[in-house]
Amino acid sequence: MAYVRKTDTLIYDIKAKVREMKQSALDAYDHPTPEIGTPLYKTMKADIVKAAYASAPELLGKLPDDMLKKCDSVRAKFYNETETKEADVDFHSASHDRFFIPYSRNNTSYFPFVNTKIEQCSPETQAWVAEELSLNKKRAEAVSKFENIEYQIVNYMDQHASLNTAVKDMPELELYVPTPYVTKLHAANEPRSVKKKKVNTAEALDIDVNVLASAAIAHRITSTN
Repeated sequence: MAYVRKTDTLIYDIKAKVREMKQSALDAYDHPTPEIGTPLYKTMKADIVKAAYASAPELLGKLPDDMLKKCDSVRAKFYNETETKEADVDFHSASHDRFFIPYSRNNTSYFPFVNTKIEQCSPETQAWVAEELSLNKKRAEAVSKFENIEYQIVNYMDQHASLNTAVKDMPELELYVPTPYVTKLHAANEPRSVKKKKVNTAEALDIDVNVLASAAIAHRITSTN
């Protein structure tokens, strides 16, 4: 193996690869808002507009245009029956079919928000929000997993002066090292003198190498599909 010295650039590039893996994992849980003009979009839009009239539902459809705010986009803040916020979802409109909602202290900005109670929405909207909440949990788990992996790898690399010893102690690390470094690492080189065996820092730092390996392998599988 050729000698690959640990540098700030190496650490930066490893962190960048971990974050790329994290983003790839998050992409698998993508859940875009319904396409404008589809039946589900129209249903959800109607639920959001209705929610904007929650303080005076009897005025829905009765206010003149000069008492309404015309919006290209709104942020629906979905709350459950216990008034706990569950999700924020941005909805955009077509130029010919914008949101018209009554003025309130919540919509003074260019991108107003509408507090929306999930249980008062249509079944279709409730189902979409339920799926979004389920995916939110998976996204949070993915973020937590890869942030922990990044922290562990950076902490692990602090214990090494080179990529060589780091990979020797924990071969799974190579799955997170960008290709140019791996290529250089495996390039032929003159044998180096044998040094005294050191304590395995992966074990000393209590790094779960199985988690590192499984996360990297999962990333490779999804990236090739």
